[in-house]
Amino acid sequence: MRKWILLLMSVLLPSIVMAQKCDVLLSKKYLKDSWHCGLSVVSQPARYDWKDWVVTAGVLTATGLSFAFDDEINDIIKSSCSENFQSISGGFGILGEEYVLFPLAFGMYAISAINKDCRLRTASLAVIQTLIFTEVAVAGVKVLSCRARPDEGVGSMQWNGPFSDLSSTSFVSGHAARAFAVAATVSGIYNNKVWVGVTAYSLATLVSCQRLVAMKHWTSDVLFGAALGYFIGRGVAKFNNRLKNIDNLTVIPFSDGYGIGVALKF
Repeated sequence: MRKWILLLMSVLLPSIVMAQKCDVLLSKKYLKDSWHCGLSVVSQPARYDWKDWVVTAGVLTATGLSFAFDDEINDIIKSSCSENFQSISGGFGILGEEYVLFPLAFGMYAISAINKDCRLRTASLAVIQTLIFTEVAVAGVKVLSCRARPDEGVGSMQWNGPFSDLSSTSFVSGHAARAFAVAATVSGIYNNKVWVGVTAYSLATLVSCQRLVAMKHWTSDVLFGAALGYFIGRGVAKFNNRLKNIDNLTVIPFSDGYGIGVALKF
């Protein structure tokens, strides 16, 4: 699988490099914008309204409750899912792999460069930012918690502590985080196309469920990972939408019987 992905990248990269007017990926401006985007994502809670806080409280409560029932939920899943079902569902897990999502984002960028599709370009660049931020956040949480996975057979309350056992990295689910981060980013950029959001979140949900069926994560790992991914993806989408509006700002001078002035057009 990875060989095919590398082959695909070797085909797409020349298009990316040679495309005119779409060189922002490697530009200083993009790197600078990415830095500001990261700061914007981290500082999101400072701009929350009461609705955002209600949603946040609900997510944290659900995740907190799931900690108490992780073992019971895992037992139910284990007894309900056959090996054939686990094998079939495994195909969805690949959609949360970084070696699939990064080439997908670069492929989107190449297509946008060829077709001069500015919105797709914005989405692809935003997805790349999202994936980088998510990888950093997930890696940080994993190495600080070192929680045992369900298939290790030691129970959900086995937390080994910071940097103590890097083979036990159940919390949080990186697949769920990446899938929901990309879904939140893409649906945020294409916020006027309902089918994009429905499709993206449906696939993200399937990816997350597969991690439970495969006995790779506890329910709380998946819920917190999905919430973390959504938080990052939503922040990246909002930042890039604001940036797009600024880039599309047009200053139009005008005059009338009372004087002269300028009008701002978005």
